Amino acid sequence: MKKVLSLILTASVVCAAVLTGCAVEPAASEETQKPQAPGTDIVVGAIYVGRRTETDGYTNIHNQAITGVMRELEIPEDNLMIVDNVEENEIIEAVEQLAVEGCNIIFGISEEYDFPMSDAAEMFPEIMFCSLGGFLSNDKNLIDFYGSVYQASYLAGINAGYESLAIGNNDIGYVYTWGDEDTQSYACVNAFALGAMASNPDAVIHLDMVHVWEDDELLVNASNHLASCGCGVIYSHRDVFSVINWSVFYETALKAAMNCSAASDFFTEMGGNYYGNLTDGFINTEPITAGASAQAVEAIGITESLIESGQWDVFSGTALRFTGNEGSVTVSQVATELEDSEGNTIVEAGAPSLTEAIIRVYMNYFVDGVIDET
Repeated sequence: MKKVLSLILTASVVCAAVLTGCAVEPAASEETQKPQAPGTDIVVGAIYVGRRTETDGYTNIHNQAITGVMRELEIPEDNLMIVDNVEENEIIEAVEQLAVEGCNIIFGISEEYDFPMSDAAEMFPEIMFCSLGGFLSNDKNLIDFYGSVYQASYLAGINAGYESLAIGNNDIGYVYTWGDEDTQSYACVNAFALGAMASNPDAVIHLDMVHVWEDDELLVNASNHLASCGCGVIYSHRDVFSVINWSVFYETALKAAMNCSAASDFFTEMGGNYYGNLTDGFINTEPITAGASAQAVEAIGITESLIESGQWDVFSGTALRFTGNEGSVTVSQVATELEDSEGNTIVEAGAPSLTEAIIRVYMNYFVDGVIDET
């Protein structure tokens, strides 16, 4: 099953309403009544790929983000309804269950839920739907959400390029821990390659894709294969230090849902599909390892600033080139055609970066400088 990055395990929490008897109290006077919390009326549904009894991993990350945002927005904990351990062919049944529970908005946290979530949005036009990694949003009650994980891959590539320079070997290996079935595979590989070539213009990226998320034996075999191809520096997709702050999205979505007078307004209230990035804090990076060179640290910092300020992005017709030593690293922005591995022009020299939608839907190729050794 496809899941985001290498965080894949599963978990969730049980959320059940307990009915209790209570004595009848006189109605409070108008002066003493407390104002209703803003999120009291909204009921949130979540469809999880994992079991709610687990306490870490992919599902738990989403659950913690949803429940944390609900607390911040004063949405009662009992207003979260969860259906867990759900396969793709069980989505409609899960949605029907959540509809009976009175959910106003439903989150599906697997890319495999895309088609059935789209069907469910048509079946239940009164409910707002959010499909992780989907492609089938409408202009009413269904939005897709994901993020520019490739931005972090570019930063990791910068570090790999400097490492290859340090050992005098331009061949860099990259083990992608899920195959080209994943929507982000091409973007992450290509961004890593472009980052490596920004610090080492002579770098060549040798790719080996393994079609699993977690299998240490396969990863070791792939790494050994790349070493036999002459690679002196080898990265795994799990080495790419991206951190996704899911709370940024869930806060945006729940606030939008609370502002909607009807589910059909949701797409407009969200401003369309949600693709988070470094700029809005949806994508963050782990601290750079102590083994990274000072030049790499400086170059990564420069690039983060360019991306976060909106001055530059990865898949544009402008290539970054880093020069200089520790304390004096500078970046040049060079108008350069972005080409695929077969010599086709993807972006004209000097043109702006591809949009997120184009990257996710149409990027089914590798950039020049990537050799698929799979």
